[in-house]
Amino acid sequence: MFAGFSLRRFVFTAQVAALSLALAACTPPAPPDDEGAGSSASSLPSQMPVSSRAASAGSSAAAVLESRYTDGTYSAVGTYRSPNGDESINVTLTLADNVVTAASVQSNATFEKSITMQGQFIAGFEAEVVGKSIDELNLTVVNGSSLTPIGFMEAVKQIKAEA
Repeated sequence: MFAGFSLRRFVFTAQVAALSLALAACTPPAPPDDEGAGSSASSLPSQMPVSSRAASAGSSAAAVLESRYTDGTYSAVGTYRSPNGDESINVTLTLADNVVTAASVQSNATFEKSITMQGQFIAGFEAEVVGKSIDELNLTVVNGSSLTPIGFMEAVKQIKAEA
């Protein structure tokens, strides 16, 4: 029995060693030394740091990000589940240069508590939205309302897809 245990230990150790060698063979080689044998960064663009590649791309990348959304007014319905059931709100956003310049929300609440909470959200959401990039919007709680922002953010997602 002792010999069988030793053989199992030997086989396990050999398997671990083989796996270690296989993994070592998969590791990419270290990049060449910048001060070494005259290699230049321009001859190895794929090895340039990401920030350098982005900077070398120039303003064309920035222009693409700045024109991501088409200016205009967009509307969508956002839904969420309240303790009393499904609720929704109508959201309208006006975009100019990816910034929300105007926003409105219309309540579609059917339950008394939802009517109150949507009203609280509507009373305070504009300060959190207008003047901000649409990509920066991330409402979680507004004036004590924590479920209505879920519907709002769902509508924002739809508007971003449309714009």
